[in-house]
Amino acid sequence: MLSCPAKTRIASDASRGTAATEALLVSGGDARLRLDPGTGTNRYGCRPRPDPAVLDFASATASIISANGFAAADRLRRRFASGAERPALTARRIREELPELLGLGGMPGLETLLSPSGTDLHALALSAAWSGGSAQMSHRTSRGVTVLMAEPSETGSGVPAVLSGPPLRLAHPRRPGVELRTIAIRQRDGSPRTLDDVDDDFAAQAGAALAEDRDVLLVVLDVSKTGLTAPSSAMALALLKREPARLRLLVDACQARISRSSMRAWLEAGAMLALTGSKFLGGPSFSGALMLPADLAESCLFVSPPGSGLLLRWEAALAELRLFRSLPESGVRTLLRDFGWFMDERLAGQALIEALPGAGGQRGAPGVMDARDTQPSIFPLRFRDPGGTFLKPEAVSAVHRLLRQDLTGVLDGSVGGVPVHLGQPVHCGNPDGQTGAALRLCLSARQLVAAMERGTADTLMQQADLILKKLDLILRKLPKFA
Repeated sequence: MLSCPAKTRIASDASRGTAATEALLVSGGDARLRLDPGTGTNRYGCRPRPDPAVLDFASATASIISANGFAAADRLRRRFASGAERPALTARRIREELPELLGLGGMPGLETLLSPSGTDLHALALSAAWSGGSAQMSHRTSRGVTVLMAEPSETGSGVPAVLSGPPLRLAHPRRPGVELRTIAIRQRDGSPRTLDDVDDDFAAQAGAALAEDRDVLLVVLDVSKTGLTAPSSAMALALLKREPARLRLLVDACQARISRSSMRAWLEAGAMLALTGSKFLGGPSFSGALMLPADLAESCLFVSPPGSGLLLRWEAALAELRLFRSLPESGVRTLLRDFGWFMDERLAGQALIEALPGAGGQRGAPGVMDARDTQPSIFPLRFRDPGGTFLKPEAVSAVHRLLRQDLTGVLDGSVGGVPVHLGQPVHCGNPDGQTGAALRLCLSARQLVAAMERGTADTLMQQADLILKKLDLILRKLPKFA
């Protein structure tokens, strides 16, 4: 009888362990995490394991897990399996370490809630604002709550639905109605509206809701899918100062492209702060955290314990954040500035690709002058066909799919065989007045860490140059792919 060599048994055990980690990384979410049998990717185009062959500039949608992040998740899964660590203790550790890494350590009474997604964070915030705190909306006899936020196309796809219904859990038995009102932040041609005009609309809607005896949850978006912020921090805090018992602020920083100083300033002002580990931070999809100021700390009582899948995903995100946290802020600002200059110069010579205007600009919390808040890391791109017509959303979706494919032999040059992952299409206006869509070329914390190790953004620029070349070739031959 032949025996299996020890080396083979070890390899088999490792393979089973890796598969178990991959399975947990896609558990505890919803259908968006389900893997397609044909491609092995989820709805965001990501596998639950490292995929180094792909040029991953898609962090505005979702990041592919890195080798560093996967190793951290795998170690945690093994500790769970051996009984060396319990999920409840892991959850507490993550809730304590995350604020420290974000520069929020020592804030009195700060609480951190873990939840699978940015969509769930908005639902939690609605419940938290309603059920607790010194500005206890639930103790009033108002007609309900009005939620004010930027237009749905600029935020998470599921956010409008959860902000249109009743809160998840209420400490009060009464259930007043919840309504959602949205404000456009871009014009029909895709250009951003002026911040003054956006602020005026938010202020008018808030005033109208308050006049109707409705409480208000105002969502400050920092940043949107295409890199905008709305409304301004000054206007949001002016409303809060005027109506502290009837208005709550939620800062939607789910992209995590906000400076540490701004995060602290918002929380000190009494705002809630939502962020995820799966966008800029580079962790796998479905890892969210809601930071609550001290007067809402009691709201953590109604949150279910996080599952093992969520804990593994946050463990991977924290592995990236630890590395990013060690970078000097001045170096990060310089890298972002240089890359932005490169993109401006490179796009200036493109006939079929152009930047959707408006990324960067006025951001951050009041009183915070941090250049990190004004340097864009999301670069939205829209496209024309060789005849000069802007592409419609379905054509942009086709371009997005083609970028991920090996097109060796179909496209000229060496770029066709490189799979590219960009942020998914987001609807936007076009100068011709028709609805179009933009893809997002994004930088992540992981990429900035690698660039700082090299001491230059040259590799990032070379990769972005390759992506633009592949895009140009696809656009010139797009009819042939139909």
